Amino acid sequence: MRTLLLLMAVAMPVWGEFQLFTVSGTVETPVPAVYHLGATRPGDTLEVRFRLRNTSTAAVTLRPVTIAGPGFSLFGQPMSQPPVAAGSNVDFSVRFTAVDPGPYAANLTVNGRITMLTATVAGSTVVTLDGQLLAAGATIEFGILERGQSLTRRVKVENRTTSTLALDDAAASGAGFSVAAPALPAPIPANGSLAVDVTCKPEKAGFLTGSLSIDGRQYRLAVLANEPKAPRPAIAINGTVRSGEQIAIEVPLAETSRANATGTLTVELRAPTRDDAVVFTASGRKTISFEVREGDRKAQFGSGERTLLQTGTTAGTLVVKGELGGYTEQFTMVIAPEIVRVDSGRATREGRNLVVQLNAFDNTRTLSRLAYTFYDAKGAAINANPVVPDVTADFRRYFDGSTLGGAFGVKAVFPVTGDPAQVSAVEVELKNDTGVTRTGRLAF
Repeated sequence: MRTLLLLMAVAMPVWGEFQLFTVSGTVETPVPAVYHLGATRPGDTLEVRFRLRNTSTAAVTLRPVTIAGPGFSLFGQPMSQPPVAAGSNVDFSVRFTAVDPGPYAANLTVNGRITMLTATVAGSTVVTLDGQLLAAGATIEFGILERGQSLTRRVKVENRTTSTLALDDAAASGAGFSVAAPALPAPIPANGSLAVDVTCKPEKAGFLTGSLSIDGRQYRLAVLANEPKAPRPAIAINGTVRSGEQIAIEVPLAETSRANATGTLTVELRAPTRDDAVVFTASGRKTISFEVREGDRKAQFGSGERTLLQTGTTAGTLVVKGELGGYTEQFTMVIAPEIVRVDSGRATREGRNLVVQLNAFDNTRTLSRLAYTFYDAKGAAINANPVVPDVTADFRRYFDGSTLGGAFGVKAVFPVTGDPAQVSAVEVELKNDTGVTRTGRLAF
């Protein structure tokens, strides 16, 4: 008997220098030779934090801590450990997870000393997602969704026991998350299952979370919700595409918009010369913004679905480009060369002078001839040949320096010998490279 006691004293000196505790917050509780971690349900995890404290007055070497038993694992244990100073401690955790109901045990070995750990899995349902066991506390990810879109993920509540069990609760919380399940409580036969559909339909953008409760287990729900992408725009032209006009432009959408977004229209004149009169009338510029609201089928320009584009007075090509939500569309319009177009004409007498004023435009900028024919009160031509001033060089210089396209105004003053009252009307002929325009008779 004395020999046995001596052998025991020699065999366990190292363990005697460490004491094993469980730790909860700041409370340490000594661990007996057999320690029960607790009871859990299939697939759920028990975790207990342990502490080894060196209770001797000298440093002690701690050999690797091991655990052997189904469902048990170590977490946070040191891979290698220098000598533990007197009074110091080393912490680690033991985790237990198992699916099949029943009792479980494992041997925790520290420096040759064995402590038996036990745990129990109660007969209960298990929850799976895509065929994988879903432990309590796990996160169900819905990935990336557009605001307003819906995604449903199906979880299964399985009964892997030989007795009938019941699903007592299935509920979701958090904005945008909902659950569809059978009427509860719902029986689940032995080796049977029930489906629970979890739907995510975010109503705002951002990283959103919620929670799912199934039979008392809690799961985290998560989704990253983005603003929907704006639909592809188109460009629709209403009106005559020629110089000196205002045409209406609409921006229809490829589909009903799910987004609130802002887009732009830009107009470009492709011609040898500049024309600052090519603008959107509402903005007075070559760019105008528009809004798209959720539910719209056309873009909105202020309070309406149309905006007006002033085509200017230059022959060339107009390109209208629309940009919305990463899409770019364009519409091309050819402005054909025309004869000079007269917007207004006026004939007046100023003393002994006859004054003729015209406002017109020549979208070719090639005006080369003005011819004036005067008429008496009976409608007969006074001058046998039209009065043709030399204006070719003057107009060339004017158009070369103008940024207003082909628009121009001209004022001609004719001194009269005799009675100006005998002249009742004048007609002006204007010629450019495209052809001839006549004003008709302008009365004095």
